[in-house]
Amino acid sequence: RRAEQAILAEKAWRALLPLLIVCALFLAVSWSGLWLRVEPLWRMVGVAVFAAAALAALSAWRGWRRPSRDELITRADGDGAIAHHPIAATTDALATGQQDEATRALWDLHQRRAAAALAKAKPAAPRPDLAGRDPWALRTVAILGAVAAATVAGPEWRGRITTAFDWTTPVAPGPVA
Repeated sequence: RRAEQAILAEKAWRALLPLLIVCALFLAVSWSGLWLRVEPLWRMVGVAVFAAAALAALSAWRGWRRPSRDELITRADGDGAIAHHPIAATTDALATGQQDEATRALWDLHQRRAAAALAKAKPAAPRPDLAGRDPWALRTVAILGAVAAATVAGPEWRGRITTAFDWTTPVAPGPVA
């Protein structure tokens, strides 16, 4: 069960990462006030681009499936970190020599040792490997951009987001030179 939870957590983080990056970039653009400076047509184009990027990011869920029994056993065995793969060993069956007493005794000893090793085994924590999936650290850039832009937006943060969806109000005139 813990191996399955770890694998599912890894898969969820990997699939959600692109969507979270797109959302953080949208917030950074919104809170920086870009929508206040462009015409309604460009706001529509910008929202459409971010919506298309979000839909493309959701395509990471397309190949999602529950982990197979073999994946779970491999993960629970520590991906090879635990000597002799105790879970795989406890699911094995004696192929030949079932009538031989010495073979049966050796097999029973093997099964007991595997069960003892299994009792001591601890499941590996989730390892989503986000750095491998995001080698240019776009997640960091997007989060830092959103945090910095939120600081700039201050108490106007809600209004700056809703301005992206206001396609009727023209750009406010700037100060007269």
